[in-house]
Amino acid sequence: MKLDRFDLVVWSTLAVIGAALAAVLFIGDRVGARVVGVTPESGAVSATGRIGIEFAQPMDTASVESSFAIEPSIPGSITWDDKTMWFAPGEPLARGAEYTARVRAGALSASGQRVQHDVVWRFTAREPMIVVIAPANESRELWAVTLDGERRPLTGTGGRVYDFAVAPDGETIAYSVANESNGIDVWLMNRDGSNQRVAADCAADRCTAPNWSPDGRRLAYSRENAGLQPGAPHGPPRAWILDLAVGQTTAVYADSQMLGHSPSWSPDGRRIASFDGSIGGIRVLDLGTGETMILQSQMGLMGAWSPDGRAMLYNDLTISGEQPRVKMFFANFESKDIAPAFESGLEGADYGAPVWSPDGDWIAAGLKDSLSGLGSQLWIMRPDGSDGRPVADDPQYTYGAYRWDAWSESLLFQRFELGQPFANPEIFVWSSADDSTRLIAEDATMPAWLP
Repeated sequence: MKLDRFDLVVWSTLAVIGAALAAVLFIGDRVGARVVGVTPESGAVSATGRIGIEFAQPMDTASVESSFAIEPSIPGSITWDDKTMWFAPGEPLARGAEYTARVRAGALSASGQRVQHDVVWRFTAREPMIVVIAPANESRELWAVTLDGERRPLTGTGGRVYDFAVAPDGETIAYSVANESNGIDVWLMNRDGSNQRVAADCAADRCTAPNWSPDGRRLAYSRENAGLQPGAPHGPPRAWILDLAVGQTTAVYADSQMLGHSPSWSPDGRRIASFDGSIGGIRVLDLGTGETMILQSQMGLMGAWSPDGRAMLYNDLTISGEQPRVKMFFANFESKDIAPAFESGLEGADYGAPVWSPDGDWIAAGLKDSLSGLGSQLWIMRPDGSDGRPVADDPQYTYGAYRWDAWSESLLFQRFELGQPFANPEIFVWSSADDSTRLIAEDATMPAWLP
C-alpha cells in the first residue's frame, strides 16, 4: 500500500499520540496513587477524633481498608467521604499514648494505580480544654479554659453570644449570636477561635440550641419564627437541621404544628429527639423508618441518650401519696417499653437531669432529698441506681450543667451559691481518680468539654 503525504502526516500524529499516552501511563504507574493529606496533621487529635487519609484519585476502598492499620490496635469503624477514608475509634484513645497510622504500599486506586510507599503518620490524644460563656450574665462571650484555669477569648461579638455546642471531634464550635434584626444566627468557628463564619443566617428568626450530629456533618437547632409584625413575639420553637456541606436547612417535620426545642441526636445518629411543649413530652423520631415515640413529661427538659443510642433516661413529675416527686424513667426504643429507672435508687429523692457516661457505666444526676437543703446535690450512680454517692454536696450551693469527659473519668459542672442575690456561678472539675474537685473558672456558665 502506497501512502501519500496526508497519510504520512496522520500516521505520524497517531504515533506521537500513542507514544505520549504510553509515557503518561508509564509515568502514572511509576508515580502511583497519590496521597493529598492526612488527619490529624498536627499530630494531636481528640480522644474520640477521626483519623483520615485523603487521596488524589478515587480508590479501591476494599484495597485501602485492608492495607490500613493503627498501632497499638484500637477498635473502630471505617467510612468514606469521596476520596477520603475516615477511621472512627470505637473507644477513647489512651492518654499519653502515641499511635501510628499506616497505609501499606500496594493499596490500589480505582484505576489500578498502586500506592508506591507506606504512608505513615503519628498522633496522640490531646488533653481536653473547656469552653464557657463569661461573664455569666452580661457581655457574654465564649472563652477557652485550660484545666489549670488559664483562659483566652474565642469570640468578640459585643456580648451577643446566646449559647453554643462543641463538635464531637472538638475541631469546630457552633454558637448562636444575636443579630441586628432582633433574631439570632448560628455561627461556626475553629477550636482556636479562627475562621468565624455564619452557618445559618436566620434574619429575624431566633435560631438557638445547636446540637451536632455524631459525624459532625449536620447541626440540629431550635428555630422560632419572627412575629407577624415588628415587635410581635416570636412563634413557638421547631426543630430544624442544617446540612453543613451544602448549607441547606430544613425543618425536621414538614408539619408546622409539630413543635420542639433543644433537639438532640442519638449517639448512633439514627434518631433525633426534641421536647414538644404542645404535647407535654419528648418526641423521638427514627430517621430511618420515620416512626416517632412520645415520652410523656411535664419537665420541659430533654433526656439523656444511652451511649448506644437505643435508650433514653428522662425526668417526669409524679405524685407519691400527696407529695410531688421528680422521678427518672427509662425508655427503650427497640422494645418501645417505658419503665421507672433506678430500681436501687434512693427513696423520696427528686432527680435532676441525667447524663450518661460515654462508657455506659455511670449516670450523673442532680439529687435533692430531705438532707440536701434547698439546692440540688451532684451524684453519680450505676444505671440501675446502685453504688450511688455524692460528688458535690455542699448544702450552701446548687449544682448543674454537668458533663462527663471522653474517658468517663471526670465531671465538669457548675455550682451556684444559694441565698446570695448577686452570686456568680463557678465552674469545677471532679476527678474520679482521686475524688478531687478543682475550681476552673469564676463568673462563667454553660461549661462544655473542648476535646
